[in-house]
Amino acid sequence: MTTDSRVPVLLHRIGHSGTAVTPHFERWDFKAQRLKVKRPPDGRPAIEFSVVCTSCRERIGFRIFSEQAIRQRKALWRWCTVLSLIGAVAAVVLLVLYMANTAEADRLIIPTYGLAGALIAGLGAAAMFGSKASREAGVVGRGTSATLAKHQLEVWTVEEIDARLRKRTR
Repeated sequence: MTTDSRVPVLLHRIGHSGTAVTPHFERWDFKAQRLKVKRPPDGRPAIEFSVVCTSCRERIGFRIFSEQAIRQRKALWRWCTVLSLIGAVAAVVLLVLYMANTAEADRLIIPTYGLAGALIAGLGAAAMFGSKASREAGVVGRGTSATLAKHQLEVWTVEEIDARLRKRTR
């Protein structure tokens, strides 16, 4: 499925649904507003647009990218993921070499914990960049990250919109 068959949808947080997904995570309800925005043609710069939320009348600005730019952004996030994983593997190799070539009495805490920290940082960065690559929809602006903001902008297929609206009217 191309991203062109996906439609930007502005979500306005309307309140707590009362159901807890886990002990520390609760579900919120959102009101969806379908946006009529066309992607720019390949090779053209991103289009900046603003939309007025129908729930609170607040103006929110976003940028929407072309299909080609989406592919480039995904490739960038994937390269960042690969480089982070290479850094994590390098930290493991250096940690193993340090432990193998240093007598136990001569080992220093700083290099050991530093390399272990680099391993954790590399894995964390790889997870973050990989997540960005998988969620890249070519729309950026306030509310497009995975946060619990008052407004969120997501990109859904027409089938998802129909299914979610049908589910809400039951």
